[in-house]
Amino acid sequence: MDQRREVDQFDDAGAADERVGGSAAGAGAERQQRTETFARVGEHVADHWAYFRFEREFLRCEKLLERREVSFKAGVQRGGHAAMCG
Repeated sequence: MDQRREVDQFDDAGAADERVGGSAAGAGAERQQRTETFARVGEHVADHWAYFRFEREFLRCEKLLERREVSFKAGVQRGGHAAMCG
């Protein structure tokens, strides 16, 4: 950093990048970037939330149908279909 608060930074290729200003400007930009990233993550979760609810309900229904099927098969084995219907 020189007397005018200019910072020379080098990228991986060795080229100089002169920046003017203090670290407050960099911190503000970084904070803005983090805020935008956090917002995108929230949008991503919101986009998938409906699918997660659908999947949860699908699995609940599947479990209920499986229990009914097991119960029906057990009834048939015990006395046949006629025994279960009347």
